[in-house]
Amino acid sequence: MNIEISVAEKHLTRLIQRVLRGEEIIITESQQPLVKLKPAENIRRKIQFGLLKGKIKVAQDFNRPIDLDPDGL
Repeated sequence: MNIEISVAEKHLTRLIQRVLRGEEIIITESQQPLVKLKPAENIRRKIQFGLLKGKIKVAQDFNRPIDLDPDGL
């Protein structure tokens, strides 16, 4: 189904429900396709170990005890 953007703005909730039921919806402007609505896939990313290797520096004293005295005495 093709639908003009001005109409889609008014009926977005209904259009989303139709897409979730399997219907293909293309939003158009002046009869030119702009976007296709489709259900989101599982967007959870896999953990990628080592991604920040060499980009993070840990201070030599990061695990030193913290001075809780606000006056530093």
